[in-house]
Amino acid sequence: MLMSILEQILDSLEAAGVEIEDPKGTAFLEGTTLEVALFEESAELPVGNRRIVETLSPAVYIGGKLVQPARVIVEVGTGR
Repeated sequence: MLMSILEQILDSLEAAGVEIEDPKGTAFLEGTTLEVALFEESAELPVGNRRIVETLSPAVYIGGKLVQPARVIVEVGTGR
């Protein structure tokens, strides 16, 4: 039931031109419009690789325009 209500809310937002984007799991690239709350080292990633491991708040677009950038935690590779 809760998922049904959530889906209805998301459908209503989409119909109103609101898009919510969760960048979790994607590569972190310099110059992107994100607010990085924390960079944390990871031996699991090769040196130089960076990825978004957690989204604290998603990016919000209204009518295709960014109104709130995503706030994220980025993992920085220190492994071999």
